[in-house]
Amino acid sequence: MNIKRLKIYALLFIPLMSYGQQGNRVPEQASFTLKGKLSDSPAKMLYLIYQDGGIEQRDSAIVKDGSFVLKGSLDRPVYARLYSDKKDVNLRFWLEHSTLQLVQNSDKKYTVTGGTIASEQKVMNDQLAAFNRKEEQIKAEKGLDSAARNQAMTTLRIAKLQAIEAFVRQHPSSPVSTEQVAALALIPEIDPEKVAVLFELLSSEQQSATQGEQIKSYVAERINKSKPQMAPDFTILNVNGETVKLSDYRGKYLLLDFWASWCAPCRKENPNVLKAYEHFHSSGLEILAVSLDTNKEAWLAAIKQDGLPWQHVSDLQGWKSAPAKLYQVMGIPDNYLIGPDGQILERGLREEALHQKLAKHIKVK
Repeated sequence: MNIKRLKIYALLFIPLMSYGQQGNRVPEQASFTLKGKLSDSPAKMLYLIYQDGGIEQRDSAIVKDGSFVLKGSLDRPVYARLYSDKKDVNLRFWLEHSTLQLVQNSDKKYTVTGGTIASEQKVMNDQLAAFNRKEEQIKAEKGLDSAARNQAMTTLRIAKLQAIEAFVRQHPSSPVSTEQVAALALIPEIDPEKVAVLFELLSSEQQSATQGEQIKSYVAERINKSKPQMAPDFTILNVNGETVKLSDYRGKYLLLDFWASWCAPCRKENPNVLKAYEHFHSSGLEILAVSLDTNKEAWLAAIKQDGLPWQHVSDLQGWKSAPAKLYQVMGIPDNYLIGPDGQILERGLREEALHQKLAKHIKVK
């Protein structure tokens, strides 16, 4: 069994990755400006959050007569979040070295324009949305038998891959292209050799960036390794400052869970993980949760709020987390199911797949 069997993350991890971490050479910081006018909004404050160089950055601006301006500097483009004190503005966008404008669409939703990467992201998103609509149409078509439906879906997936390849060829230096290659690398049904070909289309700068190096290493593993691997050991501190080792859990099934308090998909998945823990814990399942937080108070508050009774550890280094690097975590939530002998059994288990795979390996007493 291939140890890299993953669920499709779509582009889940992409908003969480910071291109401030990318590249081996750190360039001089360049400035950005984000401005706009809120139409009919009661907001008095806007807040900007992003990671630059692996460190979380926060900024805010007063909204006066509906207008605001945010200015700053950063190493490289990053995926950022902008939200208002009234929650009527809440979006993620590419923060880059440019003058960006917050605008309201005809459907009353806000978007950010003016950046090169934002424009490229829109092109890619529009194409993906079109394929998704076509997929839903095929699923809903009543006149298709099973064979015809499967053939239609296969044809559509091939066309989707071709569209992504065309985009990467046209935009080899764009982080959006790197995102798409990374997303494809996480899909077990896609031949890793095809992903490797797409990776070679990326510019040398994108290939040598942190995420690029992770993609290359990950794809190489999928190509070259078909045998199960042993989970690498690590030592880290828990919430009480006590030393915890992964190898402490030998003899039990262990779900090694990577998450963070600020990760909305992680928090959404936590009740599902809790349900699985309650069902399988008495039969030998343990959970070791590694947080990619940098703020201890926020981390501890999330554990308490979500009611997570298992062991929690973190080095509070965010994306520079040593265990995350060791396990090649490119996005969260992510997890590994490790057997009693320390062998990696599964990866990327979420929603119902988590319960199905646990039931496959653990006999409930």
